[in-house]
Amino acid sequence: MSIKLGYWDIRALAQPIRLLLTYAGEKFEDKRYACKDPEQIKEWREKDKLKSGLNVPFANLPYLIDGDVKIAQSNAILYYLGRKHNMCGKTEEEKIRVDTSLHESCDIRKRFTTLSFSADFATKKVEYLQQLAPVLERFTDFIGSHKWLAGDELTIADFHFYEQLAAHLILDPTCLDKFPRLKVSIYLMLYIHDSSNSSDVSCCVFCCSRHTLPALRNCLQSKRTKRVLISSKGRSTAHLRRSLSA
Repeated sequence: MSIKLGYWDIRALAQPIRLLLTYAGEKFEDKRYACKDPEQIKEWREKDKLKSGLNVPFANLPYLIDGDVKIAQSNAILYYLGRKHNMCGKTEEEKIRVDTSLHESCDIRKRFTTLSFSADFATKKVEYLQQLAPVLERFTDFIGSHKWLAGDELTIADFHFYEQLAAHLILDPTCLDKFPRLKVSIYLMLYIHDSSNSSDVSCCVFCCSRHTLPALRNCLQSKRTKRVLISSKGRSTAHLRRSLSA
């Protein structure tokens, strides 16, 4: 039985899960409820969310159904899939690094969401980007000489962090210019083999699965991924829509 992932028709909380499922080679139904379609909103609120519907404990979006396993809450889903595919870190040190970096990445997303919904978006954006630089510097220091956030192997934290970096590049395409190590994280997720045209990725294309990462790259570059909004509301939405549709 294939996995079913349910969420609104935006990236947001579900996108790291979609990327992780794709990377792991899981076949899954990507159930997307249209945010602006009254019938699909009703389908979620009056049918699937109710106990008589999907019967997911603490029913909310996103949810994941994997056979008898039914989970809500985005991080709970990430951890479940991480345990299933051995992507939560192997040593205690790696597990701590996964927990730390994932929750720090969640904090970034919370601040980004607050900005996106701000009534004074244009003014707040300038201040936000100024405060972003020290945060990115701390992530650079945290990664250090490691290949990924937790160490030498990809974990659930990398998928969440990638999505935050991707969102911020839409907000400001120059925001990573001073952080080449974080640009490497973007390139690695896209699995760029030829580093001859960019000093940022030289010597940084690590030995990863040659089967799953190309699939992930195709997912990331798909029209469906590019066109969905990061946030369903807020003053930044129109800007994000234009950027994602470019």
